Amino acid sequence: MESSPLVFDLTSRQQLPGDTSGDPAPRYVCGAVWCSCLPRPVHEPSLIFVSPAALAAFCNWSPDSEQLTRLVGGAANVLPLDCMPAAFAYCGVQFRSFAGQLGDGAVVSLGEVRQRMPLGGARSDELLELQLKGAGPTPFTREGISGRKKLGSLLKEAVMMEVLTKAGVRTSRAIAVAVGSDEHAIMLRSGESFLRFGTFELANQPGPNGKAGPSCGDYDLLRKIADYAIATLYPDAMHESAESEEAPYRELVLAISEQTARLVASWMCAGWCHGALNTDNLSITGETLDLGTSAFMGKYHPDWVCNSEDKFGLFAYSRQPSQCKKNCMWLAEVLQPLHCEPLDEIHALVEDRFEAAYARAYLQRMRVKLGWRPEGESKRGADAKLVEALFGALENDAADFSTTFVALARGRVTELPPSVARWAEQLPAERKLLGKGRATLGIPGKDIIERVVEQAVKGDVKALLALVEGVQDVGAY
Repeated sequence: MESSPLVFDLTSRQQLPGDTSGDPAPRYVCGAVWCSCLPRPVHEPSLIFVSPAALAAFCNWSPDSEQLTRLVGGAANVLPLDCMPAAFAYCGVQFRSFAGQLGDGAVVSLGEVRQRMPLGGARSDELLELQLKGAGPTPFTREGISGRKKLGSLLKEAVMMEVLTKAGVRTSRAIAVAVGSDEHAIMLRSGESFLRFGTFELANQPGPNGKAGPSCGDYDLLRKIADYAIATLYPDAMHESAESEEAPYRELVLAISEQTARLVASWMCAGWCHGALNTDNLSITGETLDLGTSAFMGKYHPDWVCNSEDKFGLFAYSRQPSQCKKNCMWLAEVLQPLHCEPLDEIHALVEDRFEAAYARAYLQRMRVKLGWRPEGESKRGADAKLVEALFGALENDAADFSTTFVALARGRVTELPPSVARWAEQLPAERKLLGKGRATLGIPGKDIIERVVEQAVKGDVKALLALVEGVQDVGAY
C-alpha cells in the first residue's frame, strides 16, 4: 500500500497568537503562545522503538519506513509545506512557587493531523498533535540546557506510556524513538493537545516571589487561549452557558477540573505516581504528560514518593488527588479576569465538581477491577467503605499493588496476603470475588524499567520490547 502524506490542520497556528520571526535565540516571548521553530535533526538516525498502534492512529506508514525514520530524526525536509513547526510557551507553578516563563525548551510541535484510527475512545475526526521531543534548542531553551535528550530518558517515557495505555489510563503516546550517531535522541509523540494549565499563566501578574508571566496583564491573550480551548476542546462550555459572556470561561474551568479528576482517579487505581504535579505538567485535556519522574508502585504505601527531588513528599501517591484539585483551583484564579466569579465561589464550585467526578471515576474503576456489578447510588457508600478497608489491608501487609490486584480480579483468595485475604473472606455475599474482575498483567516496577532501558541504550532492545509486549490488560476499563 502506498504511503499517504501527512496533512496538517493549521487551526492552532491561526487562532493562537504566534511569533513568526523564526528567531531561535532564547528570550522572553511576549504576546505569543508559540514561536516558529524548525526541529534540529540528529545525525544518521536509527529507530529504536515504534508503537504500531500509536503510528496507525494518524498514518499508514510502515514501522520500519524511511519516512518515519527521517521524521523522527528531525529532518525538516520531510515535512509537508502545510506544516508550521513551533515551540509553545507556558509557565508553571513548581513545588508551590511560580516559576515564570518555561516553555518547550526541547520540544518542537509539528501541528495537528486528523486521526485515522482513534486511540483511547476518541472520535475518528479528532485531531492529534504531533511533537518531536529532543529536537531543540528553541527560544524557550534555558541557559545551560541543550534542548537535546538522551536515549534512556525517552525510552523510559515510551515504556511508561505504553504500560499506562494498557492499564486503561489516558496518556500522550510515544509513536517512535530514534537515536543518532551523535547519541542524541528524539521522540515523536502524540496527544489530543499539549496545552497545559501553565499555558493560561502566560499573562500572570507578579506573585509573592516577584515573578510574572512573560505577557503579564495581557488578558486579551488570555482570552484568545481560553476561546481556542473552548472552541476546539470544550465546545460544550459554550453551548451550556449562554446566560452571560463570562459563563463559558467558568464552565471551561469546571470541565477541565472534571477531566483532571477522572485522570488522577485512573492513576490511583493503577498504583501509579506522576512525581511532578506542577502546573506545567498537567494537560487541560485530561491526558497524562511528562512521565520522566513517574513510576508504578511496588509494595503499597500511601505516602510513597517516586521522585527523588520531591524532598517533602508534596507529590506522594496519596496526595495526588488533593494536589490536582489545588492546581484546578489555581487555574480558576488564573482565569478569574475572564469568568469574573468571586474566588471563594469559584473555589467551592471547583471543589464540588472535582470531588464528585473523582469519587465516581475512582469507584467505577475499582468496581471493574474487583468484578463488582455497578449498583448505582444505593450501593455507592457501602462499596466505597469496602474499598477503603481494602487499602487499609494492603497497607497492613505492605502488599505488592499489581500482583495483589491481579489475584483479586481472578478471585484467587489463597494467593492474597493475610490481611487482604481476611478482607476478601469477610465481604458480603453480593460482593464476593468471583474472578470476573479486570487486571493489568506484567506491570513493571521502577528497577525493571531502568534495567531494560539500560540494556536498550547499550544496543539490546529485546528485553524492552518483550516487557512492553508482556503487559496485558485482561479487560477494558
